[in-house]
Amino acid sequence: MPLNSALPQRCVKCNAPTDDPQKKRNLYWHTPIIYITIFIGGILIYLILALCLRKKATTYVSICPQHRASRRTVILIAWLLFLGGIGAFIAAANVNNDKIAPGLVFGGIVALLAGLIYGIGWGRLIYANKITTEHMWIGGCKKEFLASFPEWTGPNN
Repeated sequence: MPLNSALPQRCVKCNAPTDDPQKKRNLYWHTPIIYITIFIGGILIYLILALCLRKKATTYVSICPQHRASRRTVILIAWLLFLGGIGAFIAAANVNNDKIAPGLVFGGIVALLAGLIYGIGWGRLIYANKITTEHMWIGGCKKEFLASFPEWTGPNN
């Protein structure tokens, strides 16, 4: 779609019409080749390059009350898992006076990662697949929503 344009006032998940105000979403994207720097120079070099080389687009999206409620539930569960992981680390540090409980540490790591992955994977509405100077390709919209659009005849890359 054209860069910085709004999506129609329909739910991006089920294509139901919505009356609620659209949500502003800032989308960021960088070329995937930058991920190589994680293995070459480390995560810090990757973060610096990704922040410097990323491209930004803004769009407005709608979501129906049913999908808004399920998204809130996903976000709540993700936060509970994340906070439970932190709680497990705190509990592990306070068990048996000076010994760290390995089971609690492992459980904390699992809960932290599960909360992050679950929240990012199922809680986001849309995401950028690619951004150029004129167009943005977005993902996260379901088939029902996409089926209502005419066939894309713009650039393929």
